[in-house]
Amino acid sequence: MPLKRRLPTSRRVSSGHRPAMPWAGAPRRRVLPKRIVLPKKILPPKQAVPAHQRAAATSWGPVADWYRDLLYGQDETFQQTVIQPNLRRILGLRPGAKLLDLACGPGFFSRSFARLGVDVTGVDIAPELVAAAEEALRREGTDVAERARFHVAEADRISFLPESSVDAAIIVLALQNIQRAKETVAAAARVLKPGGRLVVVLNHPCFRVPKGSSWGWDGTNMFRRVDRYLSEWTARLQAHPGSDPLAVTVSFHRPLQYYFMCLAKAGLLVAGLEEWISDRQSGPGTRAAEENRTRKEFPLFLCLTAVKPA
Repeated sequence: MPLKRRLPTSRRVSSGHRPAMPWAGAPRRRVLPKRIVLPKKILPPKQAVPAHQRAAATSWGPVADWYRDLLYGQDETFQQTVIQPNLRRILGLRPGAKLLDLACGPGFFSRSFARLGVDVTGVDIAPELVAAAEEALRREGTDVAERARFHVAEADRISFLPESSVDAAIIVLALQNIQRAKETVAAAARVLKPGGRLVVVLNHPCFRVPKGSSWGWDGTNMFRRVDRYLSEWTARLQAHPGSDPLAVTVSFHRPLQYYFMCLAKAGLLVAGLEEWISDRQSGPGTRAAEENRTRKEFPLFLCLTAVKPA
């Protein structure tokens, strides 16, 4: 019988019809690459941002002149026709009552209550606005001017005011521009007397979303478009549209639940919620009727009233 010729090892065919490797059948040793350890990056120690630098980002000091002229040089502003009468109605403060005006700006509402005989403490981070407030009160005469005192400070850093020392506090169109909103509400709660009230007025966060809402027109109806709401974010806005484009302010959008959470964490009880509409009326035009209708449907301001438990 003829002998079968044995194929060379390199030409053997396995049962799977794949060429067998020379090391097949022997356990293969796996060689792992050596781990390369990179040196740790040494970072400089974090440094606290000075308070005046932190406040500068949200201060209205750079537009103080414009803001002062808006409130004192123009008639029929929303502050005058919508907010002021409603604040007086809600608070109902009598002569001699003590009021804290946090983020008081040029003192428009401080002056309003000082005229009623209320003792007012105004606080703002912008020296320019505090100076404008003091000047506005001096023009009222001694009796009114002596009713108000102003301080340059951040709204959440008012330790110079004693605990439980004021009957009411207001934060008007300002909390949405304050980064440390929770701390600001807590600071106001600390100085309220038991039974005292905090009134917060905001651009309505549900319908006036900075860079997230707008008016629309479909050819027949006007509508309010809201592109985002629940997310919190920071928006840089032109301080006074139509003027210096480089004059910007910072606004912090927060949903309604955020403000309720702030009040609750500060130990305050929500006692009231009001939504205030614009009092403007459009002149003759094809859209006038729709513009007037939608102003009544979509409120411009939100007012929250909270009470410190006795």
